[in-house]
Amino acid sequence: MVKEFEQTDIVLTQGFIGATDDNESTTLGREGSDFTAAVFANILNAESLTIWKDVESVMNADPKQFAEVIPIPELNYKK
Repeated sequence: MVKEFEQTDIVLTQGFIGATDDNESTTLGREGSDFTAAVFANILNAESLTIWKDVESVMNADPKQFAEVIPIPELNYKK
């Protein structure tokens, strides 16, 4: 079992991160976060992958499906 899943079924991580041929950190550019999400989903054998597109910020729900969504003004990556 992956250590991060010992206490939860959800892991929130960054996107856009990659490496050059020289193993230096770099960004993946446009659509990089979608690609990163797909790679993680595949590696972790995820049951599903949800990507919210065309929104101005991180929101509490998909604005295409729910009328009363609100932006999340600040995210904290600490447990």
